[in-house]
Amino acid sequence: MPHFGLMDPEQMTPEDASLLRAQLHMRGGKRRISEGKMSAGVAALHDALIHGMEWYLISKHPEILSSINGVEFDLTDDDTLIELLQKTQTFSNSFYREEFQYIGSILDQALYKDMHGFDQTKYLKSIDNFMKKLGVVPFSDADLPPEDPTTY
Repeated sequence: MPHFGLMDPEQMTPEDASLLRAQLHMRGGKRRISEGKMSAGVAALHDALIHGMEWYLISKHPEILSSINGVEFDLTDDDTLIELLQKTQTFSNSFYREEFQYIGSILDQALYKDMHGFDQTKYLKSIDNFMKKLGVVPFSDADLPPEDPTTY
C-alpha cells in the first residue's frame, strides 16, 4: 500500500496518521490508475477515502465519536463511518450516502477484477469531490514523503 515505509503511525497522533495515510493513498491511487492498474488504484483510493473520513471525524467532530453508554464506534467499518459522517451538518444530505455507495460499488468491481465499463473520469471526480469536502485535498506532493514509483 502507498503508505508502507513512508510513515510510522505509532509515532504520530491518530489524527495526523489518518490525514497522512489518506493523502499518501490519494497520490498512490491516482498514480496507479494513470498507469492502468485500475484495481490497485481503486483499492488505494478507497483506503484514502476511509482514512479521510476517519480524519475528518477525529479532527472536526470528536464529539460524535464520544462513547455513548459505553458504546465504542468501529472506525474500520465503512458503514459506521458514513453513518457517523452523516451526523455532521456538512454531510447530512443523502447525496453523500449515494455517492459513497457508488464509490463502494467500484471497489467491489475492482476486488473481483471486473472493471469493464469503468468510468475513470466519473470515479475520480467522485473521490475528489468527497475528499475536498472532507478537507483532505488539495495538498502538495512536495509536503509528502517521496513515493517509490516502482511500487505496485
